[in-house]
Amino acid sequence: TKTETVSIDAGAHSYSESSYEHDSEQHWHPTTCGHEVPDSAKADHTFDGEACSVCGYVRFVLSEDKKLSKAEDYNPTGELVIPAKIGETAVMGIDANAFENCTGITSVVIPDSVFTIYNGAFQGCTNLESVTLPSKLDKIYPDAFQGTAISSITIPATVKSIENRVFSGCTKLEAVSFESGSKLERLGNEAFKDTGITAIALPASVTKIGTGAFSGCTKLETVTLPPNIDAIPIQTFKDSAITAITIPKAVTKINGFAFKNCANLATVTFEADSKLASIEMEAFMNTDITAITLPASLTTIAKNAFRDCANLETVTFESGSKLDSIGDYAFSGDSSLDAFDFPEGVTSISGAAFLDCPSLIEFTLPSTLTTIGNPDPFGISEGKTERSESYFYYNGTLAQFQAIEGYTNIQYADVQCDDGVYYPTT
Repeated sequence: TKTETVSIDAGAHSYSESSYEHDSEQHWHPTTCGHEVPDSAKADHTFDGEACSVCGYVRFVLSEDKKLSKAEDYNPTGELVIPAKIGETAVMGIDANAFENCTGITSVVIPDSVFTIYNGAFQGCTNLESVTLPSKLDKIYPDAFQGTAISSITIPATVKSIENRVFSGCTKLEAVSFESGSKLERLGNEAFKDTGITAIALPASVTKIGTGAFSGCTKLETVTLPPNIDAIPIQTFKDSAITAITIPKAVTKINGFAFKNCANLATVTFEADSKLASIEMEAFMNTDITAITLPASLTTIAKNAFRDCANLETVTFESGSKLDSIGDYAFSGDSSLDAFDFPEGVTSISGAAFLDCPSLIEFTLPSTLTTIGNPDPFGISEGKTERSESYFYYNGTLAQFQAIEGYTNIQYADVQCDDGVYYPTT
């Protein structure tokens, strides 16, 4: 038996003229003859605003609280122009995940009626290159543009909050600007993590920067911090390319890993009348700092704070320093360090604080010292460059030195006191 395929012309079918079926791109009358509708009987939508004027298909859905999302079967491509109204109702927000993973979108224009962009609204739109934000926008929620291909963005002056990961992973994002008169107050965790930005000048209105906000920005060279932040959070600029930073006087704490692995960071400046109290763990580890003057307000230098800063030569303290403690390995591996002026007031130098600092051969320990940690804060690891003849001084008597808890931990040099010398036992 031989089977033959016969092509039937669209006109040979019978159709229901009173109803339509559709997909996201076309509409058609359903057949009444039982056959499948041929492509020749289908027509593209004709949109008048948000709806097709022929079949009534709606591309967008508006919730009761006026948040817009796309229709389930709508897959926008190219430029997406979001309507300001659906019917007679104003669009006031872009709903959570509204256009998530719509990889066909290349640009978006958001109307000025929108005040809020919610979680993940355009997340994963990997071909989205251009976004025009509305002039009255107030808040951008987490992940809104995460992983998109935008290359630049202008943040309207009305925006008060950019939440967690909003632009994280936008590797092509190079330029971020803020309109004059910006009211931005908060920058969320990892807001610009792993982007391609080269410079950022945060508005003076910003008072809160989240953890890791600019971490992994390997092209970021220039940063201007706002004057009223009170802390540099954990990992804020970790692994970035910044070359210099000025710390505002209102900052009281530089948190752990804040500038870790900023291999080009050579200059750190503190504004006059700084309130800085602590530099936390690994804050400046593995940077290119050559010299630093630490503010008088500083009380704590934590573990590994300046570790492996191979080009750091000089550490000085402002007059009236309140420094109290230096943590484990704080300056370990700083092979060029040859000048460290311990301020009077320091009570504790923790173990290995200056381990493998062979150039540090002469300094004076303060009379206020009460604890010397283990292992030897000034030791040299096996196989490392040995320290040449050293001159360690203590600003007190031999009896006072021997009253310090852990004084015998110093093993790599004699200590000259006011009335005698301490000789290590080994």
